[in-house]
Amino acid sequence: MRGIRQAIRNYKGKPKRKRQKGPSIKFRVLTLITDGRDDQFIITSIKKEFPKSKFNKIHISWYRSTLHRDGIISPEFTAKKSRAYKEWAKSLEN
Repeated sequence: MRGIRQAIRNYKGKPKRKRQKGPSIKFRVLTLITDGRDDQFIITSIKKEFPKSKFNKIHISWYRSTLHRDGIISPEFTAKKSRAYKEWAKSLEN
């Protein structure tokens, strides 16, 4: 019993992850989206910069819709199948 109590006192929990210095994935994706890059280019560049990341096309769609919802990006940069993008493209035709 004493050994268990001592082990609990000595337990420090999981080691904290060190934050990577430099731009985050969110910042890089935002930069690439506003630069007008296509999805495949964004995926390859994120995988190069963050090799342990499981970043894929679903994440890009999520970033595009979330950033548009929050008013950070305009409809031209949203997902191509979204209503906001379709309305924006239709307004250009007229």
